[in-house]
Amino acid sequence: MIDRARLDRLVEVLRDAGFRVIGPRLRGSAIVLDELDSGAQLPGGWGVEAGPGRYRVQRRADDAVFAHCAGPGFWKEFMHPPHRKLTDIGADLTVETLSRTSAPLAFLGVRGCDLAALGILEHVLGDAAYPQVSAPDRRPFVVAVECAHGGSVRQSGGSRYRLWLSHKLSTWYDQFGSSGCVGCGRCIAWCPAGIDLTAEVARLAELDAEAADDHR
Repeated sequence: MIDRARLDRLVEVLRDAGFRVIGPRLRGSAIVLDELDSGAQLPGGWGVEAGPGRYRVQRRADDAVFAHCAGPGFWKEFMHPPHRKLTDIGADLTVETLSRTSAPLAFLGVRGCDLAALGILEHVLGDAAYPQVSAPDRRPFVVAVECAHGGSVRQSGGSRYRLWLSHKLSTWYDQFGSSGCVGCGRCIAWCPAGIDLTAEVARLAELDAEAADDHR
């Protein structure tokens, strides 16, 4: 266990050592992952009410910092950002290639599901060849915590729904030899249609068992 004073001190020490410290903070109506200037920005005393299609931040009766469920953000956006500046082109069309060297990253408050997701990302990219870092051995400094609790080419809703269900639970085994689901629950909390993936998969298993019984 680490108390709040030591946690705040850890953020200070990491920043003094040159790290970009990334952790959860309250922004607007969600707890998101963002760069921390100090430990004071951590969401102490804030929790989350989440369910199928529902996500609400709310005050807790205690000052716990990591007692909220996984939010909408992913650590992947810092390791493998969707946009990265590669060059500067001057008025005379001269091209200046930018250095890939960047500040080392420190991730504060990584849950077990996200640790698994980072491991899968490393496997997919191969040998931790993250575009955001200058060398394969510069993996982030990670402080883990225990949990407190494009357009579609498929025209029919049924085919899109089938892809959604099978993508990470089935297709990933063919590609990477493991499931792409890490159990974070974000797909349930943030689904606009309120679909509970675990309930749907359980129902599919029941239907499969019933079909097997009919053919006996």
